[in-house]
This record gives sequence, structure tokens and C-alpha cells, in this order.
Amino acid sequence: MKRSLVIYLGFMVLLLLAGCQNGGQDASKDVGKDAGEPDPEAVDESVFDEPVTLTLWNKAMGIIDQEKADELFAPALEKYPNLTIEMLQDVNIEEMMAAGTVPDLIATSNYSLLQEIDRELAGDMSDFFEAKGIPLDQFNPAIVENLNHFAELTGKPGAIYGMPVSMNQGVLAYNKDIFDQFGVSYPEAGMTWDEVIELSKQVTGNVGGTDYIGLSTGGPQMLTRPRSLSVVDENGKAAINTPEYTEVFKQLEQLYKIPGVINGDQYNYDFNFFMEERRLAMAPYWFAAFTSRIPILEEAGVNWGLTSFPTTSEHPDLGREIDYHLFLVPETAKNREAAMQAVAELVTEEAQTYLGKEVLRLSVLDNEDVRNAYAEGAGLYDQEELNEVFSVDPAPTPTPTLYDGEIYSILGEAQRKLAVDKVDINTVLREAEEEADAKIQELQEKES
Repeated sequence: MKRSLVIYLGFMVLLLLAGCQNGGQDASKDVGKDAGEPDPEAVDESVFDEPVTLTLWNKAMGIIDQEKADELFAPALEKYPNLTIEMLQDVNIEEMMAAGTVPDLIATSNYSLLQEIDRELAGDMSDFFEAKGIPLDQFNPAIVENLNHFAELTGKPGAIYGMPVSMNQGVLAYNKDIFDQFGVSYPEAGMTWDEVIELSKQVTGNVGGTDYIGLSTGGPQMLTRPRSLSVVDENGKAAINTPEYTEVFKQLEQLYKIPGVINGDQYNYDFNFFMEERRLAMAPYWFAAFTSRIPILEEAGVNWGLTSFPTTSEHPDLGREIDYHLFLVPETAKNREAAMQAVAELVTEEAQTYLGKEVLRLSVLDNEDVRNAYAEGAGLYDQEELNEVFSVDPAPTPTPTLYDGEIYSILGEAQRKLAVDKVDINTVLREAEEEADAKIQELQEKES
């Protein structure tokens, strides 16, 4: 993948200048062509005159089996009776590509999009959007901004590398019973990380012989990604030992200074600690993942509540970074036209309402009524809870690189040194950046 570094370095400056902190305003003007009325001659629906089977590879959308695939594509299957979706199981995409074939559809997330663009598995769909009359401004502005970033990153302004179908939202889950036992008020919408950490002090301790932990953040990226902090700068060097990362690690240090948070080598507490052991008072999480776990929470007897993801004082209106799922259609897909038309049927208001109510997929549309239909069919949330969750907007993502996974692991070790080994912040960040630079050089040498 020699082209990886060229893509990244060649257009990093363009991406940074594209306005990563513009909050998504007017982003739709930069992506794709102006969509008006659909052009019937440009959209060939005759591809469905005969039976057509679209192969689907789920990389990162949680489509676990054929039943889930059919449930998701129900609007398209209803419109096109000759359409069949074939869920591919146990896919080795590298072997598949080596054999000269690719799936018709790839289900993934924006987190993995750069890798698929790099592997040439994400075809540009901008011409189809124009022909079909799909306006970009119908989507959540943060999604449009993110699509624009990927177009700029590849040096192809206006390119659209996938069809957004569902999105996520950061939340702060909390256990009402723990707060009640400590006699502390529940967390509120719009709280900053500093306020949440301060609140966690009041619900960390022993009550009735049980030790409770007020807050666990998971990895450092729980705080860095919502701040749009990249791990690599525009010169291809690690960007960890910075004032911005120092500020994040100072917040983590404040959390770890709370008596009872560190227990031997344990400083992080996963969602099972919240869900099954019921000893974690607050857990930052993803809305979709939380929804899927409600049956387990109810069975375990967790008296749960939800509010907005913690913010920062600099950006009090922004929560967790934008996270959305999209379908990619490779340029070389056997049934490319049919694949694009099938996924287009999933982004109508009717289809998005169905996906929200019945399939528990949060809408990608910039439509409050459609969004608020989320989980309505299951009756899981009331309007007040939804209002709190959506009281903050998704934050722009950091500039993605192909090295993110490796460097986040290095950051995780820096977090452990801070929490357990009590190494000072300057040292852990300096050492982490040195290790990250060495890792980047190692990966670059492999690419060349």
C-alpha cells in the first residue's frame, strides 16, 4: 500500500484548512454536486427487471446474519421484488481481492473509511447522488462535513465515498441507585468533563459494604477524539506531546487521584462493571450500543438513566465525535448500479423512520421528527431522555490516518503508566510520542 502515505501527507494540509472546527455549518456546499430532481434517464432501474443478487460484506455495521441484512434492506426489498441480498460470511477480503472479485456492498463506519479508500473498495458515488436527486443537505451536517474531509483527503473535492445509512450518538449512562445511595443529584445534560469528574468524587466510595466507582473513561481517545485531536500531524510525525494532550491527561490525573478509583493494576472499568456488577456510577458510551444492552440491563436490575455526552468548556455544544455507518460500493462491483439504487432506498424519510422505530438505527437525516422516532417501536425511551441525549451535537472527527490504531495502543500504555505507575504527565507523553514516531517509521518502511 505505497499510495497510503502519499494520500495522507499529500492532502493533510488541505484537510486541516478545510475547517475541521467549523461545526459542520454549510458543509453540504462542499460535497458532491447540487442535487435537484432525479434524472430518470441517468438512473437505470431496468437492472431490477431480472433477478439480481447483491453480495454484502459486513465489516463494521453490526449486521450479524442474513436475517439482520434482510431487516435492514426491507425498504429496498419491498420496492424491488427481484432483489436479493446475500450476506457473505467469514470473508477474507484480501484473498477475495486477490482472486479478482469484490462484494457489491461493504457495510462499514467512517472510522474505517480511510482504509477502504486506500484499498480502492470505496467507489465515488457523487454522479449517482446527482442523477438520483439525493441532496447532501438532507443528511446530518456533521456527516456531510466528514464526507467532505475524506474527499479533500484524497484530493478529489466533491467525491462521495459511500451512502450514510445510520449514525450514533455519544451518551453518558448512569446508575440512579448509586446516586440515590450517596444522596447525590443525577448528572445533567450539558455537563463538561471537569464537572463530571468532580461529580464522580461524590459517588466513589463504600456504601453498605460495597465499593463503588464514580466514573471510568476507557481509553484516552474517549476524551481526545471529541476534541478532534489527531495523533499524527501534517508532516507525518506523532502529535501526542502537545498542550492539548497534556490537558486531557491532566483530567485523567484528576480522576485517578480520587481515593478508590485505582485498585492495584485496575484503573479502567468496562461496561460490564456498570451493567452486571452495578458498581460503576457513570459510563460514557455509544447510544446504539447502550440500546442493544437494555434487555441485559433490565434483567440485571440496573436502574439506569441517560444524558448527554460530556462536553468541554471550549465547545459546550459538542459531544462525542461523529460516528456513522455507511455502505460502500466498489467501482469494480459486479452489480454496482443495482447496489447504489438499493442503498438509496434506505435514506428516504419513510425508510429512515422505519429503521429508527423497528431496527433501532439512529437516522442520518437532518430531520428532528425522524430522529425522534428512534426506538419508538420498542418503547425504550421517552422524549425527555431523547432531548437530553441530543442536546449536544456530534463533534468533528480527528484527521484520520492509517496509523491510528497503533498509536492509540501506545496512548493506552501512557494512560496505564499515569494511573498505575504514577509517572508524571510530561514523561508519559514524551515517551509515548517517541514510541509513536518509531512505530510510524516502521510502518512507512513496510509500505515502501
